[in-house]
Amino acid sequence: MTSLLEQPEAPSRPPRPSRRRFWARRALVIGIAVSLVMAVVGLVDRLTTPNTTDVAARPSPTSLPRVATPTDDATSTTSTPTTAAPAAAPGGATEGAPAPETVPPSGGAAPVLTPGLTVAPLQAAGKPVPVVHRVLTFDPVVFITIDDGVTQDPAVAEYLRANDIPVTMFLTEQYMRGGLPFFRSMQAGGAGVAAHSVSHLSLSGKDPATQIREVCEPAADYARDFATPVRYFRPPYGNYDDTTLSAAAGCGMKAVVHWSATLEDAKLQTASGGPLRAGDIVLLHFKPSLLGDLQFLMGQLQALGLRPALLERYLDAANVAP
Repeated sequence: MTSLLEQPEAPSRPPRPSRRRFWARRALVIGIAVSLVMAVVGLVDRLTTPNTTDVAARPSPTSLPRVATPTDDATSTTSTPTTAAPAAAPGGATEGAPAPETVPPSGGAAPVLTPGLTVAPLQAAGKPVPVVHRVLTFDPVVFITIDDGVTQDPAVAEYLRANDIPVTMFLTEQYMRGGLPFFRSMQAGGAGVAAHSVSHLSLSGKDPATQIREVCEPAADYARDFATPVRYFRPPYGNYDDTTLSAAAGCGMKAVVHWSATLEDAKLQTASGGPLRAGDIVLLHFKPSLLGDLQFLMGQLQALGLRPALLERYLDAANVAP
């Protein structure tokens, strides 16, 4: 018999892992899982949170040219004119500086919203016709107007035609008569025609007969000479009274047009005291410096992100609030 001492030993069981090692492995797995979850949460957060660096890099609204809105009211757009010298006019007198802007509320009339053109109602404010200083529009446009007609420079007509620049001519009949072919060439190049009196007389305080003649005769004559209806009148020096407005209404005028900026000899003056804004009406004159002034103005508009538009197109489209 085999002694008990000679019996083979039973195979031993593999040692169990220690409890400490077990919990260490579990902690490692949990840590990896938590890290993956945090990474996913961070990615989602970056995708859904605006990039503040990009926002800061964008231009602020105050750095852009202001576009007047059809809902602007008097408190938001009233400004004080600067004290620069007003533009010279024929006969040694001066056109008035841009008047302080007062933009009344819409008066219930609807703004016109069409592709490429937005314009708020013209405000008659109880008068026979509206008096327009600026055009309230969302569009980045400025309106170039040229008064009188004393100097007739073919280079001006060619510059406007070659660059497709729309302007409106407010012609004084006594100056226009000697240069009708020139002004017709301007019209053929896209310029609009409007009235600026017979003799450049300051109308405020004049009797009704005188004012009717000064306002209405050019409208009738220009309709014949330029084969187009004349719907807008600008009083010389910007001076008018209720009799002027009644005369304009009696002639079938839709509005009396003032201005919100003047330009002469590359000196720009605005009613706001700042740079040109969308909707501004700029006053220039047919004089020897006109070509240089137009070139200067186009440079200003380009720098501000603005472009010229034909004044009549916007005024024709606008409704009138009584």
